[in-house]
Amino acid sequence: GGAANPPNELNVATTSATRRFSPEHLSISSTFNYIECFCMPRRSSKPPLRALTALAASQGGYFTARQARTYGYLAPHLSYHASVGNFERVGHGVYRIATLPLAEHDDLIRLWLWSRGRDDRPQATCSHQTALDLHGLSEAIPDSIHLTVPPGFRKAAPRGCVLHPGAVGRGERQSFDAVPATSPLRTLS
Repeated sequence: GGAANPPNELNVATTSATRRFSPEHLSISSTFNYIECFCMPRRSSKPPLRALTALAASQGGYFTARQARTYGYLAPHLSYHASVGNFERVGHGVYRIATLPLAEHDDLIRLWLWSRGRDDRPQATCSHQTALDLHGLSEAIPDSIHLTVPPGFRKAAPRGCVLHPGAVGRGERQSFDAVPATSPLRTLS
C-alpha cells in the first residue's frame, strides 16, 4: 500500500487515478456542492411540479413565469424544462405544460394570459362577436378575436385580435375554459 493520507486531506476519485486535494484547494462553491450532494437531503421536485401542473390544467395547460416562481421555478428552471421539452414557451413569460391536452378555446386562453398587467393578472374579457360565438348566439364564425380591455390598456393588439376599451363588471361575465367572456345580456346590449 501507499502512505496514509495526512489529516485535513480529502481523496477524490477520478477515472484515471486518485488525486489528493487539501481543503485550501477546494473552492467555496465546490465545498457547498459536496455538502449539498452528500450531507443534505435532496428536495423532491414532484410536489411543486404537481402543484404547477394543477394550476396549468385549470388554465388550459398554461402558466406564467411569475406563477411558476411561486412554486420554486426560477428563470433557469424554466429554460431547462423548455429545452428538454417538459414546458413549451409560447410567449413572453407564458409557458405551457407539454403533456397536457389542448383546451377547446386554446387561442383565447393564450390571449387572455397575454393581456396580463404588471400584477400578472389577465385583464381581457372575450366580448362582441367572440362572446356571441362562445354563447352559441351567432351562426357566423368571427374572423377576429374580440377582447374588452380596461381603459388605459397599453399593449398593441396581436394579429387577428381586436381590442375594445371598456369596463366589465363581475356580474357581467362568465367563464369558458377559465377565460372570461361577457355575459349573454352584456354581449347582446
